[in-house]
Amino acid sequence: MSRILPIFLLTLPILRAESLEKDDCRRPAYLPQLPQRLQGEVLEIWTDPEPETTLTYADEPVIFKPCCEWRMSRTKLLLSKLSRAEYYNIFLRHGPSPPRTTARVAPARARPAPPAPLRERPGTPPPPAPRYSTLGRSQAQPRVRAGAPSAPCRQPATVARLPPAVRARIRAIWRRRSPGMSCGEMHRKTKQIMINMPLRFRAALGRSRQRTIYSTTTPKPSMKTTTKPAAKPAPRVTAAPQLDCKLPHFLSRLEPALQEKLRRVWTGFKQGEDCAERVKQQLAILKAHDISVESFRMPFPSLYDDDLTPMRRRSSRRA
Repeated sequence: MSRILPIFLLTLPILRAESLEKDDCRRPAYLPQLPQRLQGEVLEIWTDPEPETTLTYADEPVIFKPCCEWRMSRTKLLLSKLSRAEYYNIFLRHGPSPPRTTARVAPARARPAPPAPLRERPGTPPPPAPRYSTLGRSQAQPRVRAGAPSAPCRQPATVARLPPAVRARIRAIWRRRSPGMSCGEMHRKTKQIMINMPLRFRAALGRSRQRTIYSTTTPKPSMKTTTKPAAKPAPRVTAAPQLDCKLPHFLSRLEPALQEKLRRVWTGFKQGEDCAERVKQQLAILKAHDISVESFRMPFPSLYDDDLTPMRRRSSRRA
């Protein structure tokens, strides 16, 4: 019988007619531990002798006789069908796992008995409610003292020292306040106008506030001591800020109507084009709304938050 040698047999030992099997070729010791579906196939490999086969290899007739290595290779091929759990029980645990009925079960720990319910005595107040609700933070009751008045919503004290034009705009916003608008929204609109004031107004406002703080915190000199007047600071010369071909970085602090006007200026602009005319239009719109070019720099230290700090402290004390 002559045929071409299969590819998978090239890795197996090919013995000639004079080759003999080894004496230590025996059945695997783990044969009784294999599943029933594989025991018959493995037993057939190691019991039934196969006849010699004449194969053609390199144009020469070769007699193939099943040897011990060949039987082991076929056995390993069958063992590859084992699942991971079966392989673990046979080769790693040195035997199948014991049945579940004989497995040791740890005794359950004795749970403590629930506490007895509290008995209400006549004339005693009910127990206090939990601080936070178990349904979630959104449904928890706010920690507000009963009968405590809320802080009044009013204009900051800085508005009285503002220029007439800016003061009129802020007071007009507070007059048009709707009943449903929150106090925080009113303060946000007021802060937008105060931050975007021209630099000369903000500098004058800062100097007046510094004089007020100095007069209230510095003790008055006695008649015996003489004070030397402070030297006037040198005028600060600042270079004009460099304007980029884009919307200003403080766009979010402006009013919605003004933001829409600035976005229309840059509609259809592409990177790399000449933007001189668009920058001029943008500056003209900002100047018409009393917004200085210095706003393109970092914002000036706001005096608005300093006036609101005492109000927040008073409201927290009342709560």
